[in-house]
Amino acid sequence: MNEPSSYRIRKERRVPLSLRKALAGDPFFDPSRIPEQAPEGREVLVLECGPTGEILGLALLDAAPPLLLRGEPIELSIAVVPGARGRGLGGLLLEEVKLIAAQRGWAGLTAVVQDGNGIARAFFRKEGFREEGAAARGFRRFSWTRSTGKTGDD
Repeated sequence: MNEPSSYRIRKERRVPLSLRKALAGDPFFDPSRIPEQAPEGREVLVLECGPTGEILGLALLDAAPPLLLRGEPIELSIAVVPGARGRGLGGLLLEEVKLIAAQRGWAGLTAVVQDGNGIARAFFRKEGFREEGAAARGFRRFSWTRSTGKTGDD
């Protein structure tokens, strides 16, 4: 694995085509659901390998004004391309997201994960998210509160 300093996270208005192609066919992340241009309140953070510029993952933040006005947690999605998984890159993206949450005073984060995605479920638990229960049929909701950063099970 490359050192964390050899990766760069940048903000984009759209998901790069190369990343859409790399995630096509992923059973747990459907890039076709992501609009070409990020609507107001949605941010795209792209993780790339510094030396090569290869795009390896992304974090999507849905900070739509109605959520912010109500003080609700911000919706979060994280995806890492299949060939780069298991290197801690999801954790690097989430670390950046948590910094943004603190800087902007967001109440917390929430993520919806498919029941069958055990790796993502374990990742969010390890990163301090609490499993809230069913979000929709076949999906589970996980949440993280900025004030404690803890799962509530600690």
